[in-house]
Amino acid sequence: MFFSGNTTEKKLSFAMFVVVFIMYSLVCMTKQCFNAAMADIVNEGVLTKSQTGLIISAFYIVYAPTQLIGGFAADRYDSERLILIGLIGAAAANIIIFFSQSYYVMLAAWSFDALVQFGLWTSILKILMSELHSSLRHSAVAYIAIAQPLGAVLAYVTASLIREWRYNFAVSALILILASVFFKIAYKSIKKRMDDVEGHETHSAQWVSHKTKPLKNSSMIFGSGLIFIATMMMLREMVGSGIKGLSPVMLMESYDSITPAVGNALNVIIILFGTVGVISAGMIHHHNRHKDVLILTVILLLAVPGLSVIAFIGKINILMCVFALAWLHGLMMACATIINCWGMRYRIFGREGTVAGIINSAASIGIMIESYGFCALADKAGWTSVVYTWIIMLVLCEVMLVLAATHWSGFCKNMRCSPTAH
Repeated sequence: MFFSGNTTEKKLSFAMFVVVFIMYSLVCMTKQCFNAAMADIVNEGVLTKSQTGLIISAFYIVYAPTQLIGGFAADRYDSERLILIGLIGAAAANIIIFFSQSYYVMLAAWSFDALVQFGLWTSILKILMSELHSSLRHSAVAYIAIAQPLGAVLAYVTASLIREWRYNFAVSALILILASVFFKIAYKSIKKRMDDVEGHETHSAQWVSHKTKPLKNSSMIFGSGLIFIATMMMLREMVGSGIKGLSPVMLMESYDSITPAVGNALNVIIILFGTVGVISAGMIHHHNRHKDVLILTVILLLAVPGLSVIAFIGKINILMCVFALAWLHGLMMACATIINCWGMRYRIFGREGTVAGIINSAASIGIMIESYGFCALADKAGWTSVVYTWIIMLVLCEVMLVLAATHWSGFCKNMRCSPTAH
């Protein structure tokens, strides 16, 4: 078990991870609240499909640029405070939607939800990368991604149990309020005990040596190759989110036997397979921390068989197609896990929060493009054209990875630091 340990600091670090994991799982659940309620909202005639689509898109239109601000804030301000702002602000947004079903009010409230979460994810990664015991940080950064598919499943299960869709938002608001209380009490208690442990330090000696020599943003983004990793994350997110969001529609339109209910049920299986990808990537990365490039290359190569199968969607056995989609989603989640771990490289400069914000912003841009682009492409040229586009994107991912690795090597020579210092 990667989080096991005999020392007090390791045990406290594991407890800290559990607290952060529970809190973030609940956040992921509430972020999917609107998606889970969307079918009922449209079915009751409260909003049209285009209106619900615009509300979901608006979330990421606001979320993407604010992640850059959140990244800088995470490196400069208290992580606990930034997380609590996100939790309480998101609760307020959900309460507003519960009381008002006006299109413009819901649009404004969901956009506000994205705004107040500007520093939540980046602060979570900041805590995991800098406050846990050094032997647990890589594993924590990898396994926190399990919260995303777990939260999505919880959101859809909750929606299926609630008769009136607007109570989805009341439940989400209550969960976020309870999560904020739980996090504040548990985090403060554990952090105080960690600070009392003799020899505990939140940053490595290497970081301290670079602290008096600030890293310029231009050098960090372009010189270190971060721009290429961010682009890779954007392309990966377009494919991963496309598989997760479009699989029910792809299956329904390609197989006559698939109803909307069956399509959604099969999509839950596909989403859950993402958890397998995260766990597998975490286990492999734990024993091969300095082989990010090799691991990512293998992941991209393993995607080829799955894409080859999906290219024949509608012509092959449906179970084979579902397995291929699940296989691909698991690989895309594994890829995201390793990319997030890439941000650990910047911890020696104290810029892990900023890097997390840039990478998450790129991922959000990918979701924005995917949410409209692939549907439009499928309408005009069919689902096979979407699959071919995914293939091109994964090829570009490998190109971005090679460029990032090359730039990082040269960057480390100029900065006189070890490429494997993380």
